[in-house]
Amino acid sequence: MSLSLTSVSFLSGFRMRLESKKDVRVFLIAAVPLVLSILALTGWMLDIDLLKSSSVAHVYMNPLSAVLFVIISIYIISKYKQKTPKPALDTIFSILLITIVAFRLSDVYFNTRYNIDRSLFKTTITDNRMSPVAAINFVLIAITLAASESKYKILKKTGSACVIVSLFVCLIYVSGYVFNFLNNGQVWESHLSFNTGVAFFNLNLALLFVEKRSLTDFLQEEKPGSRLFRRISPIL
Repeated sequence: MSLSLTSVSFLSGFRMRLESKKDVRVFLIAAVPLVLSILALTGWMLDIDLLKSSSVAHVYMNPLSAVLFVIISIYIISKYKQKTPKPALDTIFSILLITIVAFRLSDVYFNTRYNIDRSLFKTTITDNRMSPVAAINFVLIAITLAASESKYKILKKTGSACVIVSLFVCLIYVSGYVFNFLNNGQVWESHLSFNTGVAFFNLNLALLFVEKRSLTDFLQEEKPGSRLFRRISPIL
């Protein structure tokens, strides 16, 4: 009996340590876009190019993107620590995020002039704009957040697919900077800064861990998002 109680106690302690390590891992992954965004905002305030791009390339993170990264990172960290799911809050947050980004997409595709992405640092921002690729990635993250606690399987599958698509796009841009095959950060006629690509990549990884699973578990699943990632990953 004593041995049994000791075994249970040991296993409980081991599980708590694993959960603690997982908490640290999620925090560190979500903290990357938070740090990069704060550095970018500092770069815009002090006009330091290296901080705005986190690389030698002269493609900078848009200030509005940086603000959204800060908000989303904090939200994901707090979401992971929630003891009970709050799907209504996820939905409201996602709608607000999509609404903000929709103004930028309207400028791109409908020639409107909301210029919401130029509302910060107006005197120094010059030609810097939020990339359409960045705007679409924010929409994918919003969909993933809204679907993460849904009771409908089709929505969960949609959120899973959105994460994979966003990861894949970010990997192309980040790999392009690392292996120097991008034309000034441009793919598909759209620019994306190095730090923006890294920030999106880490946000998507954090979203995977929010669902209380590891990346290895995700890759081994027989779900549409997992199968899609396994098929497209050899391309990189």
